[in-house]
Amino acid sequence: MEVSVDFDLAKLIRYKPLDELYLGFTLKHRSGVFGLINDVEKGGSNYYTISIEKNF
Repeated sequence: MEVSVDFDLAKLIRYKPLDELYLGFTLKHRSGVFGLINDVEKGGSNYYTISIEKNF
């Protein structure tokens, strides 16, 4: 499962030179199927990422 949110910084802080520059936050969850796969206990693991993306 993956949930992602991206913000256009130019619209967020109203500064035109940052047009189409995005700040993103992502949460990824990898399930361990309740310990059945690779001895992962307690349901799985979560990964949090922050990203910066620019359209040229």
